Amino acid sequence: MSAAALLCLFLASPVAAVPPEEVPPAPASTEADRARARALHDEGMAFYESEDWASATERFAAAYALDPAPALLYNLARAAEESGDADAALGHYRTYLDTFAEAPDRGEVERRLRILDAVVRNARRGAIALVELPPGARVLINEKPAGEPDDAGNWRRDPGTYALKVESDQGSYTTQIEVRTGETTTVSWAAPGEEDGTLAIAGWSTAGTGALVIATGFLFWAEAHDAADTWNASVARIAGGDTTPSAVARKRQAEEDVANHSDRAVVLWSVGGLALATGAGLLIYEAMTEAPAPTASLVVLPQGIGVSGRF
Repeated sequence: MSAAALLCLFLASPVAAVPPEEVPPAPASTEADRARARALHDEGMAFYESEDWASATERFAAAYALDPAPALLYNLARAAEESGDADAALGHYRTYLDTFAEAPDRGEVERRLRILDAVVRNARRGAIALVELPPGARVLINEKPAGEPDDAGNWRRDPGTYALKVESDQGSYTTQIEVRTGETTTVSWAAPGEEDGTLAIAGWSTAGTGALVIATGFLFWAEAHDAADTWNASVARIAGGDTTPSAVARKRQAEEDVANHSDRAVVLWSVGGLALATGAGLLIYEAMTEAPAPTASLVVLPQGIGVSGRF
């Protein structure tokens, strides 16, 4: 049951403020104090009947300060309850029972305490709202079935961090979610096909292959550089008078090696560059279009709506 529903249940309860004369006055009060307290009590009752809870609370509190009679405290609790101040009502009711051990309405006050406790506890809880769930999904919170949501379709939980998991035929999704007091955190789940990471895998694989091919091109470029050194040395040797067939053959082979290795390096650089660019494009596209299991959530606050998560 929601906090509002519990409070409505309270407000529908019959009002029966206890007259202060039914309880013996506290010894510390003087007759003048008790007379003034009775006058304030009567004013408070008039405001109470007209549903001016703030004025009734003020009069009952002033009366109780002059004459700490349990019945005045009871009326103060009732006014606080009717005004919606559950915390104050809880405190006044508990003090009333502690002070007036023989209270004839103890059972009714204890019933009110139980309901108010539930109201306060529920008001301090947060809510988890899940949207776009896969058909037939099973929701688990901290590895336990979440149970049925409330009338608003939310799961109420005490403030804290929870492991939220959704299981369905289409996959299993897990995330950590922070529940805050009085806030509703809405989590939107992506369709399984959009979060399987296929584009990311392809992007990284293609980019990695491209980088490897480019590195291989540099190896061939280094080979071409070595062949060029050999060609220069052969040219110098022939110019120095070594015209033997082996010297000429080394020069010719070095010239072919320079051309072949250079061509291979250029081809590998071109292919590797294209692969690297393709991989980077896939990664950028995946980052712009993917909808991973929740990285952002809407948080409904008393002052408005906020967004929390990873961006």
